[in-house]
Amino acid sequence: MKDDAHSQEEGVGIGLIAGAGRLAAEAVGVLKRAGIPVEVVAFDGITDGDIGPPTVRSRLGQLSQLVEQLRTLNSKHLLIVGKFSKDILFGGEAVFAPDEAALELLAQAQSKGGEEIGLMAVIGDWLVEQGFEICSQDEALAPMIAPFGWRTGRMPTDEERKNAIVGQRAAEALGRSALGQAVAVKGGQVVSREEVDGTDEMIRRCGEFSGTGATIVKRARPNQDRRFDLPAVGLGTINAMRGAGATALAVEAGSTLIIERSEMCAAAEAAGLAVWSFDPEELTS
Repeated sequence: MKDDAHSQEEGVGIGLIAGAGRLAAEAVGVLKRAGIPVEVVAFDGITDGDIGPPTVRSRLGQLSQLVEQLRTLNSKHLLIVGKFSKDILFGGEAVFAPDEAALELLAQAQSKGGEEIGLMAVIGDWLVEQGFEICSQDEALAPMIAPFGWRTGRMPTDEERKNAIVGQRAAEALGRSALGQAVAVKGGQVVSREEVDGTDEMIRRCGEFSGTGATIVKRARPNQDRRFDLPAVGLGTINAMRGAGATALAVEAGSTLIIERSEMCAAAEAAGLAVWSFDPEELTS
């Protein structure tokens, strides 16, 4: 994405394509506080209502219509945030109505393996072909990214740090499969891995089957497409950890979005959890 000053000189804003979840609403606030005009594209039955009145409302899967709507906006720069999961696409709800263009892109994604993030990449590349630029999430939402050395709650114990080292490596391997970005580690052993149902469900399963005391580790995939699906944690993550009895959370610095940061930090402090960011280039045994 171009820098803010250059964008403002050109009178260029960002078209924010908003999926499910809290991230989209928070992203709108971050951009507006930076003085960047935002035009919100919301999807019926998917985008959360707390994002405010959208500029454009569409139905997921109507790509040709969406492109025509996007061309009426003030910017060729697009930021795609929020969840567009397979559960939404194929969950049986009447929110996904693919047109001819969408069906063609679905077929392309299937030919490349069919994973969820692969579908997003195919759609993103198609939007670029239509004349738009897709912003990287870490650049557009830099204030939300966990910085190096970030910490909240208490200091991690030696055991939690050792669990995090195991988890960093396991999460990297998991990311290569495109299934998830997070793992739970207890006693130096991986006890749960993120699947298509997301991090919070992984944490719940960990508590159910492995008991309390786990360390949760989340990091970006190798060769992460930074336009989409950067790792994200927030208040919901802390609440899931409290319910499962997990005691620590380690996230990749420079790559993880922190949603509702002040609320998340307060909840971690109140629960006595250890939360910190790590540099994957500094793994030690």
